[in-house]
Order: sequence, then structure tokens, then C-alpha cells
Amino acid sequence: MTIEAASNNERLKFTIIDSGMPFDPTVQAEVDTTLSAKERKIGGLGIHIMRQNMDSMNYERMNNLNVLTLRKKFKNEE
Repeated sequence: MTIEAASNNERLKFTIIDSGMPFDPTVQAEVDTTLSAKERKIGGLGIHIMRQNMDSMNYERMNNLNVLTLRKKFKNEE
């Protein structure tokens, strides 16, 4: 697994690359967060957290690698 991080004056960019089985988190179903922990299926909360906190989440399968790119814009403090 490789994790790359970059930033400029506008945003943060994280790229996560691994050679695991193909898995596109961007097409996974939303988690029902209204259910209690006992009622909810295991899995999906990490994806939910990323969807809630990142401005964009893109997945590609390139050269037998999973490539997930996450972007977060900086807030303008005025």
C-alpha cells in the first residue's frame, strides 16, 4: 500500500494505492446511520466518513492497482 499526500493553497489531496482485489468505494451503498450499532451490518462506516468529510472521492483501477483519490478544499477564513 502506498499513501501519497499533497497540498497547495486551495486543497489537500490524498492518493491511496494498493494491489488488492478491485474495490470501488464510490459505488458502495450508503450506510443507514439511523440504525443502532447492533442493527447495522458490519462495514461501510469508513466510506461514510470519507463521503461526509471529503469534497471528492474518485476511484480508478490502473495496472492491476486500486487508486483512490480524496480531495478536501481549505475553508476560506474571511
